[in-house]
Amino acid sequence: NALGINITEARNATGILLNGPVAVTLNSSLDGQVFNNVAVFTEGKATATITLTSAASHTLTAGISGIANTKSLTVTVNRRPVTVTANAGLNKVKDEPDPLFTWTLTAGSLIEGIPLSGSLTRAPGENPGLYPIQQGSLKNDSNPTYTITFQPADFEITAPEEITLSERGIWTSAEE
Repeated sequence: NALGINITEARNATGILLNGPVAVTLNSSLDGQVFNNVAVFTEGKATATITLTSAASHTLTAGISGIANTKSLTVTVNRRPVTVTANAGLNKVKDEPDPLFTWTLTAGSLIEGIPLSGSLTRAPGENPGLYPIQQGSLKNDSNPTYTITFQPADFEITAPEEITLSERGIWTSAEE
């Protein structure tokens, strides 16, 4: 989440409003992140932009090169809401291994470089029928930047094809 910090009246040690490029450092108390920016000041005003990805309250302390006074600001970064939908249409034949259960992001967006973590599972059982695909470990606990809403889908297990032996040979139940 990009955040613009507006600096409205920066003055140097002699009280003159800053003009031109000046180094600005922002320190986050939450995770020790340090953001070094060069802000271009016009009559003491500038904006320094930072990106905070940890969903929590951050106390930012701004330091401007050549100025002894610092200012602190508390910023709350909320989790980004996303909706994950289990991909429908997955199936297998009884007693075969399960396929990889996949999902699609159907609402919201991910932050570049911060993927979702975790995998989907399904309800237990091996008899032919429908089984719900479940959220598994793809949960908020594993993804502190996101609030995940999960939409399940069904997974189908089918019976194996029957083979019948007769005096005339071997054929499948479809050939009868």
